[in-house]
Amino acid sequence: MQKNKSSRKISQLISSFFGRFHIIIFTLVAIGGLAFVIFIIYSLIFTTNPEDSSETGISFDQSTIKNIETLHTSDEPNEPIASNPTNSPFLNNNN
Repeated sequence: MQKNKSSRKISQLISSFFGRFHIIIFTLVAIGGLAFVIFIIYSLIFTTNPEDSSETGISFDQSTIKNIETLHTSDEPNEPIASNPTNSPFLNNNN
């Protein structure tokens, strides 16, 4: 009988504590959970794997290399572009 009263008293104390501070407890748990999730996502995004940091072998075919070599630098003059490279049906091209 005595155990029943003491357990009932403890349960009343716990329920009154949670009844009084439930908003504060919920807020602390929610903020703590969000902080934990943000920390985990941040660590997943910004950590580098030593295996991934090695240089990858990039290979180009010969046509791509030739195209790159034909490009001019910014200090070289541009080649003029034709004034009318296509035949437009809306313009008079009978010059």
